[in-house]
Amino acid sequence: MKIVFLDAKTIGDDIDLSAYDALGEVVKYGFSTSEEVPERVKDADVLVINKIEINEQTIGTAKNLKLVCVTATGTNNLDKEYLEKRGIYITWSQLVMRIIFDLVGFLLALLPAGLTLYLTDVWITSGTHMPTSWILGIIVCVFLIHFYQFYFVNYNSQMNADRMAGNYRQHLAQKILSSSIPAYESQNKARIQNMANDVSAIYTVSSYLVTVPANLVKVMIIIGLLLFYASPSVALTAIVLIPLYMVPSFLNKSELERLVAKEREAGDLWFQEFDVILNGKVSITLNKVENYMQNRYNEALKSYLDARNRQHFLLLIVQEFPLFVTTLAPLLILIIGGNQVVLQNMTIGQLLFSIQIIAYLFNPLSEISQLHAQIISQKPSFDRVADFLAMPDQQKNTETVAPPKIEAHNIDLMRSESEALFHVNDFTVHGKGLVLIHGENGCGKSSLFNIISGVFAPDAKHLRFNENGRFNCDQSKPSYLFYPNFIFPGTVRENIVCGRKISNTQYQELETVLQLPPADKQVTIKPENLSLGEKQKIYLARTLLGNSSCILLDEPGSNLDEKTEHSLINYLLKLTGKKLILVISHNAYYDAVADRTYEIRKGIMHQVQSH
Repeated sequence: MKIVFLDAKTIGDDIDLSAYDALGEVVKYGFSTSEEVPERVKDADVLVINKIEINEQTIGTAKNLKLVCVTATGTNNLDKEYLEKRGIYITWSQLVMRIIFDLVGFLLALLPAGLTLYLTDVWITSGTHMPTSWILGIIVCVFLIHFYQFYFVNYNSQMNADRMAGNYRQHLAQKILSSSIPAYESQNKARIQNMANDVSAIYTVSSYLVTVPANLVKVMIIIGLLLFYASPSVALTAIVLIPLYMVPSFLNKSELERLVAKEREAGDLWFQEFDVILNGKVSITLNKVENYMQNRYNEALKSYLDARNRQHFLLLIVQEFPLFVTTLAPLLILIIGGNQVVLQNMTIGQLLFSIQIIAYLFNPLSEISQLHAQIISQKPSFDRVADFLAMPDQQKNTETVAPPKIEAHNIDLMRSESEALFHVNDFTVHGKGLVLIHGENGCGKSSLFNIISGVFAPDAKHLRFNENGRFNCDQSKPSYLFYPNFIFPGTVRENIVCGRKISNTQYQELETVLQLPPADKQVTIKPENLSLGEKQKIYLARTLLGNSSCILLDEPGSNLDEKTEHSLINYLLKLTGKKLILVISHNAYYDAVADRTYEIRKGIMHQVQSH
């Protein structure tokens, strides 16, 4: 992970930033101009800034950027709209408030140790009885300290992490919906599902990242208290324990990274196998391949557990040594401090005080060392989220008065990069009317629609351009009856309209044409309460209510009765006066009414009819 400070001088020379070095590569610039920023941030994961302008011009080159930390109290230098679009969330409030809450909570937590010092060296030696009011006051004080720790430090920080994770999950969904279809289809869906779970861990790491300065201050406070309220020898012991506690967490870094990557890879494979079983249960049972699929699943699960166990074994080794130091520390303080008491260089109260506060030394050290381990373990999550968010967005539909036009000349539609589906010599449709395309199953009709609609990219994977070959689809993106389609819980009308502004007249016309289920019928997914025919009608109505000037219908009569399909065809003929409609169908009635018909036969697409 690369952390870049763009204007470190403005933070102040009196602040020690060295702890960040343990978290990855740290680059500190005293000052940066707007012209210098793009080059300095291009490979940064985290930015720490004060006055620098943060917008598309300055950080547009930072493809790996995940976090912007602002050390100022104002954010008028941030283009929040652009940052939200990038999925980068601002943690200025966390950086300030979390540090304040942490330090206040830490100082309050030290009060019982101060009370121990007072009670031992002052009250006990005085020989007087403590009033009941004092006892109750101490109990209330301890309760308030723990309540502050619970609510303002622990609960509040977790709420912040959850809120930020929720924002990020919203952005993931937004990115899925806005991403280019070909780019999205190339993604591993199991990994995308895992991302939603990774986000909480990522933001837990991010939230702890901002407490590093506070943890350094805590360590210095502890050392200072031991130095001034105990003895130099006790303070020196604590200083020696710090590297013993921290060093193991930074050992075997490369091995831990390797094991983490292997565990993630094995986890993705296991999740894929589980997804196959989850969604294919009926087919698996009917084909009597349960044992085979169970064995595949078991092998994937075993590989995942083995990888996870190896990773955890190394992590536990790294974690165990700090526990050893934590256990050893009070004993060393007792021995060294006890000698000082014998030599009358310390009081009993100072010894108890030292033993009590030494435990607080390891809490901030633990957060720093654990943060390092978590950064390593979550690095694949950061990387995969960054890669996903870097996907290109779907090109927005543009409003145009020009009629739709689709051209394909001397090209081959490809099944793979080496195998052609069929050859297109000349396919030109434009303006309005009904164009019919038919051919044998599997000949490539749906692939043609996928290219026209943008589901497939018009690249070498899907198209081969012969001499003077060209493909052009310059109209706004068509409405496409695509399979598989979707249904969601809600009413039938909600499933059809999908939040679009559709008049009652438009809806009622289609309701009559398609014999739609009742508009207020509640749709359920599990169990399903719609037949295949009802779902097909919903898909059709949803597509036909789109405002595109071009409509692609792939087997629109599927699962429809003859009467409903004829009613649909008559409705489509009414639309041909103002829209271009391309239909894939084997229904002979389309042949009689189509303005133009193309057939795919023996690997060639040719026109067979024209009106």
